[in-house]
Amino acid sequence: MASAGLYRWAGYAGIAGAILLVVGEWLHPRMLASNPAGWELAHEILFISIILAIPGLFGVYTRQTRETGSLGFMGFVLVFIALMGFSGIVWLEAFVTPALAGDAAVTTAFEKLESGEIPSLIGPLLMVSGIAFSLGSLLLGWATARAGVLSRTAAYVTLVGGFFFGLGPLLFASAPALDKLAATVFGVGFAWLAYGLTTERRMMMAAGPA
Repeated sequence: MASAGLYRWAGYAGIAGAILLVVGEWLHPRMLASNPAGWELAHEILFISIILAIPGLFGVYTRQTRETGSLGFMGFVLVFIALMGFSGIVWLEAFVTPALAGDAAVTTAFEKLESGEIPSLIGPLLMVSGIAFSLGSLLLGWATARAGVLSRTAAYVTLVGGFFFGLGPLLFASAPALDKLAATVFGVGFAWLAYGLTTERRMMMAAGPA
């Protein structure tokens, strides 16, 4: 039963992380200069969402390790690597960039860094993390749906949402509303999968007498 308790708490963390991801994405202003306070708040929420999503991700994967096999493992690793990449960028945007927003020259420099006008690793890191997240969601989502341990519908929703959300910087640069929509679809799917972990105790009890 101890493992059931761990899965349950991982599920709660995953649900909270998914909700905060959606909230942070919809609060995210398009430009730092237009709304520094909103920019800071959105990235703080997103940073917390990543922290909470990590135990949820571990719970979703470990609950079905055998059933998802190597496909699930590759998907899990790619999503985890992507979250690590995202966390560094989001931390910078949450706690460093807003503090310097009052300096017009610094703000302009950050915007040039993000746009690629000034060479840096921020853009490539975001792109690599996004692609890893997209592919990882595709692999883990498909493996989860095939395994049938957690909700197949939730797995497909997570797969579709994660695939397009990861590619958001490439596909939706000029249409941020679509990026937010993809984040919402992923958040719903991931929260749904995480909810399955919170019922682990009841599942084990039901399976016990058999």
